[in-house]
Amino acid sequence: MAYMPTDNEVDIKPFIAECLFQNKTLLLPKIITSSAMEAVEIFSFDNIHEGVYGIFEPTNQEYRHKFIDLVVVPGVAFDSEGNRVGRGKGYYDHFLKKHPESLKVGIGYSRQLVEYIPTQDHDVKMDKVITPGA
Repeated sequence: MAYMPTDNEVDIKPFIAECLFQNKTLLLPKIITSSAMEAVEIFSFDNIHEGVYGIFEPTNQEYRHKFIDLVVVPGVAFDSEGNRVGRGKGYYDHFLKKHPESLKVGIGYSRQLVEYIPTQDHDVKMDKVITPGA
C-alpha cells in the first residue's frame, strides 16, 4: 500500500506510476470512518479523487482485507528506532495493527528525522525508515 502525498510529504507518485505501469497490485488508503481507513486498489491515477482532509484517495469502495506485503507510511517525524509521529488521528496505527504481517516502511525527508519520539501503547513502529537520497 502506498499513499498519495500532500504538499509536505515525500512525493512518491513516480513510484506509484511505476507500480501501475508494471501491473502491480497497488493499494491506497481510503478513510471510511472518523477513526478507520482501508486499503483500496487503484488501476490508474484516474481512479482517485480528493477525499477527507484534502488527501487524494481511491474513488471505488472495494476494500482489500487480504495480505498486504508492504505499507509505505508517511509521517511528520521519525526516529532511528522506527517510531513515528503522524497527524494525530491514528489512522495508520489502527490500520497497521490489523496487518501485522506487512512490512512497514516509513518515508520522510532527512529534516523529519529526530533523536527520540515518545510512544504510547497504541503506536506502531516502522520496520524501516528511509529518506530520499539516503
